[in-house]
Amino acid sequence: MRFTKTGLTGDRPYASGSDGYDCFRELIQELRREHFDEVAGRVDSILNHVAWTTSSELVGELGAAIRDFERAQPVVSPSLRSALEQCARIVVRFARFPELSFSV
Repeated sequence: MRFTKTGLTGDRPYASGSDGYDCFRELIQELRREHFDEVAGRVDSILNHVAWTTSSELVGELGAAIRDFERAQPVVSPSLRSALEQCARIVVRFARFPELSFSV
């Protein structure tokens, strides 16, 4: 997987208009739906409000936020677990972030 001007690329092409970060946006929505507003705000800030030097740095920071949440809140709903695992797959593949506890 690599980052291009149009977003992350890898095993599967992204839908037209997608930048490859849609699963993180869905995670933010799921976190808010389940009232994990502080974590949702952290992920939103990392994704949408910080200018990153590299995509690896961005994905690494997203991975750190997911890891920290998983450690603090190991039991979550199936829909939130699915959203977390989908994001973790990208983080593990792209940023080589082995500390995530998800099986991907």
